[in-house]
Amino acid sequence: MPYPLSARLVTIRTTIRPELPDRIKEGLERVFQESSPNQFKLCSFENLIASLERRFPSIFSVPYFKEVLSVRLQRVATCNEGLLCLDDFITVMTESLTNDTTNWGGMKTPIAGLIGLSNLPDQITTKLLKRGFDLNVMLVGRSGLGKSTLVDTLFKAKVSRRSSQKSQDSEALPKTTEIHAVTHVLEEQNVKVRLTVTDTPGYGDQLNNQNCWVPIMQHISEQYERYLIEERAVVRKRFLPDSRIHVIIYFIEPTGHRLSNLDVECLRRLTRVANVIPVIAKSDTLTVEERALFKHNICEDLLRNQIQVYGGDEEEGGVSCKDIVPFCVVGSTSQHEVGGKLLFGRATRWGVVECENKAHCEFTQLRDLLIKTNMGDLVEKTHCVHYENFRHQRLKSGEPVLKMHHNGNSLDHCNESTL
Repeated sequence: MPYPLSARLVTIRTTIRPELPDRIKEGLERVFQESSPNQFKLCSFENLIASLERRFPSIFSVPYFKEVLSVRLQRVATCNEGLLCLDDFITVMTESLTNDTTNWGGMKTPIAGLIGLSNLPDQITTKLLKRGFDLNVMLVGRSGLGKSTLVDTLFKAKVSRRSSQKSQDSEALPKTTEIHAVTHVLEEQNVKVRLTVTDTPGYGDQLNNQNCWVPIMQHISEQYERYLIEERAVVRKRFLPDSRIHVIIYFIEPTGHRLSNLDVECLRRLTRVANVIPVIAKSDTLTVEERALFKHNICEDLLRNQIQVYGGDEEEGGVSCKDIVPFCVVGSTSQHEVGGKLLFGRATRWGVVECENKAHCEFTQLRDLLIKTNMGDLVEKTHCVHYENFRHQRLKSGEPVLKMHHNGNSLDHCNESTL
């Protein structure tokens, strides 16, 4: 139920012009003076960010505060040849500190006793458990690399597109990259997750793979567009449906050499719009020495081409696996008896390659990063960084946001068959 008009007016009056304490303003003015080389008049946003990190390191402990603040400062600076004045800087900092963080160091008012604030986490947990969680995973890689098998092994369920098909007949190779999404509801100890697995059959399987990543990029943008439409609707749903891609698992062929040109071009584009976790598929086909050299070469290629893949971040409350990326994984839905226990693995003449044995592969570290430790961080980074970048560019372009019909089609291109 909407608030009464009077309540709305009171809220607007108290929040439209937030104020900072004088001592914080004085500290921000000193930061600006230290960063400005031309008599304290104009300063670049890069110098301001660096000075803020030195003088107020505590505010950057808030997840993605630095990224959001950089976007806001840059947005204002672009209107003045990349420079900001003191008034603009104070305005942006006021907005950011009052809306995005309350971690202002010593700005805490002591209370005389317990008032019940410590129970807030329990309230949030109860609501989240009732609502459930969303996780949207996209699989990108050539055919035959075990994408469906790996995702089925990750979630210990038949969640892949191939496993969900009623007909198990062999499919014809698509002529272009296609997009297929399947949604499942998984539950573990009263925790429900709506899992959407998006497959991309046909990627990299043609003689001419030029622009084979375009359908993938279009699909990711379409999901951002859908969310933006729902967000800007006059009458919004209580919980916005989230079909945005939270993580892309990119499968690298185990050649033992380096990234192919196709991998480099695709990764360069995908990492700009989504969280990408690269994995070396079927790593049991490589020896230990070949695997170590292959990972080293891949890391060099990523660094040389300035490709920022997702490896987690301890500062954001998760676990960092940047030293392990790319993950060498082995997937299998078959169970074999090893030491009296049934384990998932691949049977060979010389033994069983266990999927969940850290001595055999890095499948366990991948699953922990994806679900156990960093699932919330993946969703949050998608919303605060990638979607925010899309939203900024989309609204900055000035183009009208297309209205979507309930079936996902644009109303500008609907006919009788689509309505």
